[in-house]
Amino acid sequence: MSLEARKDKIRRDIARQERYLESLEAMPEFEELKDGSVVAMTVSYGASSPYPVIAYKGGDAWYLTGAKSPNGITSADLAEWLVSQGRHLRSAVVIAEFTVERVPAFDIGEAMAAAMREFPGRRGFLVDTYDESSGRGL
Repeated sequence: MSLEARKDKIRRDIARQERYLESLEAMPEFEELKDGSVVAMTVSYGASSPYPVIAYKGGDAWYLTGAKSPNGITSADLAEWLVSQGRHLRSAVVIAEFTVERVPAFDIGEAMAAAMREFPGRRGFLVDTYDESSGRGL
């Protein structure tokens, strides 16, 4: 390879690395987003029209829409995926932040039966038609 060919190759590599750096600098700080964040993104792939991707952060992992999108990935892996294989992140907006709270388990069948016993005679549910030992009679 001639000296000029080597210089051209290095210039192309530098230009490619600068584009990659620009993409990374424009990337949101996914790791700083709260657990429960929902991010709407517009992504393009090569020369394709932009398409939407929704990402949800649960714990330290991100879950994305799309059959070929990765799931259960870290923030760093999400950022890398968004700029790999010809993808380009066009926009990213946090559209929601929510938390999931654990509630104690309860017997929904018993709750429904108790509600029905509270209103005897309505719609044919009489108190004496319910057999608690078998759960029948509703």
